[in-house]
Amino acid sequence: MKTASAPESKALPEHFIDIIDVVEEALELSIADLVRNGIFVERHFSHHGFHVVGNKQELLLVQNYLIFNAIEAMDGHGPKVLKIMSAINTEAHSMLITYQVGNAPSEQRASSKGTRCIPC
Repeated sequence: MKTASAPESKALPEHFIDIIDVVEEALELSIADLVRNGIFVERHFSHHGFHVVGNKQELLLVQNYLIFNAIEAMDGHGPKVLKIMSAINTEAHSMLITYQVGNAPSEQRASSKGTRCIPC
């Protein structure tokens, strides 16, 4: 009698990734939903070239999740503007990306604690 063994989990490939490029790509993938919901996007990026080591597809999924949460949060609420901002903390080797709808920001921080960052 044979027993089934758990499949081996394969590590996803990691690369140097410009996190702002990932945010821009997520916006491109979400454009149809943003337009359909009448949402204007404001981008305020302080810096391109902030690289993290990670899997692009995983980071893209996280960004898409944040965008779709923002779309849902705006359902029926005042002006529909999604503000996406970035700020760099060079001492901590981190970048803060903020998705803001009205007065309730939803933040995601890429830092040396969560992902391996390459200093700016």
